[in-house]
Amino acid sequence: MSNLSNILVTEDDAVLNNLMQKVLQREGFDTEGALSGAEAIDKFSNGRDSLLLIDYGLPDMTGEDVIAALSEKSTSSSIPFVLVTGMGNESIAVDMMKRGAMDYIIKDDVFIEELPVKVRSVLAALDQEKDIEEEEVLLQTKSYFNQVLLDSMPYIAIILNPVTKEIIASNRAAEQIRVVSGVNCLITSGGNMCPWCTPPDSLEKGAESDSVIEDAGKLWNAKWMAIDDNMYMVFAVDITDYKHMFKKGKSQKKALKDLSTVADGIDSNLSGLKDNLNKLANSLLQIKDRSE
Repeated sequence: MSNLSNILVTEDDAVLNNLMQKVLQREGFDTEGALSGAEAIDKFSNGRDSLLLIDYGLPDMTGEDVIAALSEKSTSSSIPFVLVTGMGNESIAVDMMKRGAMDYIIKDDVFIEELPVKVRSVLAALDQEKDIEEEEVLLQTKSYFNQVLLDSMPYIAIILNPVTKEIIASNRAAEQIRVVSGVNCLITSGGNMCPWCTPPDSLEKGAESDSVIEDAGKLWNAKWMAIDDNMYMVFAVDITDYKHMFKKGKSQKKALKDLSTVADGIDSNLSGLKDNLNKLANSLLQIKDRSE
């Protein structure tokens, strides 16, 4: 059940107001009544968290006026309300839906029986919205910490969609070679496809692959990993100096040892980062499914 603890029934007909409350109370809802717009504004502003059931045609103001007044006072982005209006006013109800109403109820011969069902449906929708908002905040937090982790790495780290060429995330080291997150890759290398956006042909889902990339006047040892069908990670370390060392025949053992240490560091960071990114990707899919 929603965290809204109260249903505020705003209806100027005292007998109907009382009947609506009794029907909702029998279904387990806590209710409160208001016979005018001013009373509704006072009780909604000062009372418990409430879902507002509001008749459009009140004696002192319209339901629209009440919502406008509450919106000015509220720190929330929206007021949870359901419009109640007479038959023949469907166009008003549709207009109020555009202004933020969760739903509307037409006062016909059977509306009292349908009232609890409508209220439960609206509260369920509010619960879903709240869950999605909370998950989005959590997702943003995870994204922030993953970005901090990426930026702390001393080597290039890129997450991308190889089909659309979208750079989903990149760290500061990657940005120094013009690979920037949040945009589609437009880099070309000598007229050829960007080497950072083109996984090796041997890379299969769930597998890892190594390649050597020449870009920005340097030579890079790159490790590729598939997160899912449309998301890849590539990590690369500059091996230009090691290549020169090998050519000159100097300090080959030291160069190999240093390169091995760097590779071990990449593997260590990869394990934890891949787990985090898999969880992040799953969260994105869940939020997308819930919002559709």
